[in-house]
This record gives sequence, C-alpha cells and structure tokens, in this order.
Amino acid sequence: MAADPVLVIVDGPPLDHLDGSALWAAATGDPWTGSVSLHTGEALDSLSVIATLQLPAGMGQLLSSLEPGPLGRWDGANVIDLYMPGEEFSSVSADAVLSGTNRLLIKNDLGWELLGWRDVELVGVDHWHLSGLVRGLAGSSVLSVQSDAVVVLANDRLTPISFSEEDIGRTLLAQIDSGEVLSFEYQDRASLPWRIGHLRARMLNGEHLISWTPRGSQFSNNWELEDIEFDQQFVVELYWNDALVSRTIQSETELGISLDFVDMVRVAAMSVQGRVGEWGSIPV
Repeated sequence: MAADPVLVIVDGPPLDHLDGSALWAAATGDPWTGSVSLHTGEALDSLSVIATLQLPAGMGQLLSSLEPGPLGRWDGANVIDLYMPGEEFSSVSADAVLSGTNRLLIKNDLGWELLGWRDVELVGVDHWHLSGLVRGLAGSSVLSVQSDAVVVLANDRLTPISFSEEDIGRTLLAQIDSGEVLSFEYQDRASLPWRIGHLRARMLNGEHLISWTPRGSQFSNNWELEDIEFDQQFVVELYWNDALVSRTIQSETELGISLDFVDMVRVAAMSVQGRVGEWGSIPV
C-alpha cells in the first residue's frame, strides 16, 4: 500500500524562472500513484479542493547546517549538504545560473531562501554537495539554517496556488486527499518589502549618521530601464541595552542621531499596506 504523499506549502519569493508565482504546493510520495487533490480551509469541515498536483516535487533535507552568505556575489565558502531521493543534479555554467537555471528553496525562520548553484558532486546515494552558490534571490532572507531543514527543488513540478488578501495572517489547513492535515500561517511573504541594503553608521559633525539603500523588485538590473518611482517608507527603531528608545517612520534614507543612549539601530522598509519587511540592524 502506498503511503500518503508528503505535503509542503511554499509561501516564499516569486519564482520568475517559472511563472512568477510565489505561493506553491509541493508533494511527493514513494511511489507516486498519480495526480492528487489539494484541499485547504480554516477548519476540517470546510476544506475544499483548490488545486490538482499532477507530478511529484523534488523534496529533501539538509544533512548539515548552512551559514549565511553574501548577497550580489558568488558564495564560495558554503556548500549545501543535501539529501534528496530520486533526483538528478548537474553542474552548469555561471551564466546559466544567473539566467535562472538550478534553483532550489530552503526553509528558514523567515520563510524560504531561493538559491542557485553552479557545481554539484554526488557523494552517496541520493546525497549531494551543491556549491558555487547565489544566495537570497528575489529578495529572500539569507539566514543560518540547521540540518534537517526542508529543501524543495524549484522547478515546473511545483503547483501554483493562491489565497485572498483577507487570508493574510490566518492559520489555514491543507490536506492531500485523505492524508495528514498540515497547519500553516499564510503570510504572503512575496508582498513584503525587501531587506534594505548598505546599512552603515558613521560620525559626522559630532553625531551618528545612519544611512541605507532601498532594495526591491522595482529596481531593474537592466541599466537601460528606469526604476519605478514610488514613495518608499522606512521604519527606524533606536535601542539602548535591548530596550526600544524610539520608533519613527520616514521616507529619507538617512538619519542623524545625537542621543547618547543609543547602541543599536534597526531599519526596515514598509509596504503601502503598512506591512514591515525584514529588519537590518547595526551597532552605533
């Protein structure tokens, strides 16, 4: 008798190398017996079918921890130590990685990190080392991740799903046919602003000057295209001995601090709906 498929809901960054969706259902089983129905809802007696999953997704787990790596540069220090049964991985050129080839998602405390890899080594049965990494793609969070973290291959065997804006923050249930019920909180993480970049502190005219650079999908990688202009807001918090001293909202990308009792500043971008993105922090 076949076991119930394992189900994962990916509420992560948009996957532009697929159709741009950011909310996906992934399921796998051994053996995979054919298409299955995905039921979701707020309670067991209100579950309804929202999608049919035709193919098994590539799913596995880390066998070793993965440390944070650089943004905007190749990560040559970290190696993804991966167990993923039934999959084949291949090395590709650097240009192919930058063009969208070789993508996977790793679960972390803030959602999912989207990564690319260039080089691969088979070290055992279903055991792979992936290296030559590109981290934090599509604004995803780059965090330290422990072993056993869930890994999902970001390819066309994922099934896009959708929920309404009213569902943000709600705890929902998901189930494959009559299998195990999965509980998850829908955050629509793709709509959150990206973490700010180039956060720094320096002394100027006797005060600390904090500055940063906004990041986001509205800033094109093509020098021939103009960035989309909009009024970006930032939340700035000042701390002393881990206690919040002040909290302000501003559109400027710098702030002068003359207070003596501040030892840490953190900054996050805020969406037009008032949702706060990932924080960046710096000691002063």
